[in-house]
Amino acid sequence: MPNVSIIVPVYNCERFLNKCLDSIINQTYKDFEVILIDDLSKDNSLNIMLDYESKYDNITVIASKKNEGPGSSRNKGLDIAKGKYIMFIDSDDYIEPNTLEDAVKCALEYNADIVRYDFSRSISNIEYADRKLYPKLKEKTKKVSSRQGDYFLLETAGPCNKLFSRELIGNSRFPVGIYFEDLPFVISNILKAENIVHLNEVLYRYRFNPKSIMGANLFGSTKILDILKSCDILDEYVKGIEFDKKRLDSLKLMNTIYIFNDILFWRNLNFKGKQQLISYLFRILELKYEDIYNNESFLSVMKRDGFFRRRIKFMKRYVLKKKYMISSSLDELLSKASQIINLQK
Repeated sequence: MPNVSIIVPVYNCERFLNKCLDSIINQTYKDFEVILIDDLSKDNSLNIMLDYESKYDNITVIASKKNEGPGSSRNKGLDIAKGKYIMFIDSDDYIEPNTLEDAVKCALEYNADIVRYDFSRSISNIEYADRKLYPKLKEKTKKVSSRQGDYFLLETAGPCNKLFSRELIGNSRFPVGIYFEDLPFVISNILKAENIVHLNEVLYRYRFNPKSIMGANLFGSTKILDILKSCDILDEYVKGIEFDKKRLDSLKLMNTIYIFNDILFWRNLNFKGKQQLISYLFRILELKYEDIYNNESFLSVMKRDGFFRRRIKFMKRYVLKKKYMISSSLDELLSKASQIINLQK
């Protein structure tokens, strides 16, 4: 039985897939299986996967008969995974050669439910600065908790920079049929976890691929509003778990702001349209979470993230307009936001 199951959902990723799979195969730690799920790719991705499957005994390929999204693909992987630990990798991305070795060693040493590690971001060939959870931390590891300290407010909802114990996940699965399905799965498991360890290393390399299912269908689409649905689903996922609701709302707010901020980069919407759309969406956040700008998580991110701070200052000065923020009806605001998005197509 493999110690680690690595689950990789794939959609239209022929350009990056070899690098992703090579980074897995060339790990210094060898006790793992790889489950590749093709989500009905339209390019040569499936053939690439089948080629790797024919060469390596620890690779299994699942070819979906219809396109269902990354949540469904990851669930298919979870259903057949045999490992004690679960790792998720997106097919656009790659990992450092020591990722598995260091993560598993950390999990065993601390009996961890989750080992999370740092990552970097890139788009095309432009590599951005490493995203460090604790930039000033000198120690290699740090025990963290969703109930103490600042870890929970700073955590990302992505599953790919984390090693999960299979026992922790249990029957938990990603919601299907929506985007931002990571949020309910990841955060609910973080809240269930007793032992979480931060591994102070950049081990995961995230790459934005505009041809992926997220890149192709999300930006410039009403699918961006799924982040609000995802937050509502998270509320269902955490029923029966003891937690600080104020902190959870704070985390949901920040994840939503990150998504809405990206509207500034939409190419098919003029600046006035962006002003209207973002104003409507920020008004929704005001109604759901009250005082955004004094929110605990918001203030924490503003303090430590200069890029985010500059963007918010720009938005408050030039984008957010009170004349678009007068409604107190969530349904009306969502309807207006959807109309603007649909008109740009």
